[in-house]
Amino acid sequence: HPYFVNQLFSSVDPYGLIGQWLTDALNPSVYTFEVAPVFTLMEEEVLREMRSIVGWADGEGDGIFCPGGSIANGYAISCARSYFYP
Repeated sequence: HPYFVNQLFSSVDPYGLIGQWLTDALNPSVYTFEVAPVFTLMEEEVLREMRSIVGWADGEGDGIFCPGGSIANGYAISCARSYFYP
């Protein structure tokens, strides 16, 4: 399958490539709404759609975009620790 991404070697995903080009060209820093209002709204909309795909009700759940897998794992460990040891 052309979009097999189980390994580190895979074919190019055209949507991912376009998204990478867009973010590289605009170099957004999505810290707050005041700094990047359009990208903040885009992030919220993408996360809302991802939650609906998973089957969560609107307003249920939250999300964050990470720059890579290592930071995503670090966030997951931090969230789990905070959940079990508040």
